[in-house]
Amino acid sequence: MRFTLLASTLLLTFIWNSAFALPLNGEGKRQKMEQKIEQTAEQLGLTDEQKDAIKPLLEDAKNKRKATMAEFGLERGKGRKNLSKEDRKALKAKMKEIDESLNASLANHLSSEQLAEYKALKQQARDQKHAFKREKREQHN
Repeated sequence: MRFTLLASTLLLTFIWNSAFALPLNGEGKRQKMEQKIEQTAEQLGLTDEQKDAIKPLLEDAKNKRKATMAEFGLERGKGRKNLSKEDRKALKAKMKEIDESLNASLANHLSSEQLAEYKALKQQARDQKHAFKREKREQHN
């Protein structure tokens, strides 16, 4: 009796989670990226034409970053601790190059005010990320 109840509970839990769980594959990541793009577009006051022009630029930059990480043998979330100092410098330089290229491309589609706001939002996100990492380090020490 207990085994049947346990098996039934596990089966129902599995079915429930399968039916209502958020996608864990690339589709879920794509939806998250689309939401982030829409949120940023709203903050910048982008027109539909600007959105259409910028989406491929952001996707291209994302793919370049991903390829660069793979080139250095890194996966998302794995950290950079196993890289030598020279490799970390090279990785940082390549990422900076990708960002500068993206900013130059965005400048062709955004007004100067929108570009300044985009850079401010990006810096704010970077600051939040560093603060989170600092807090996490302090908790472990």
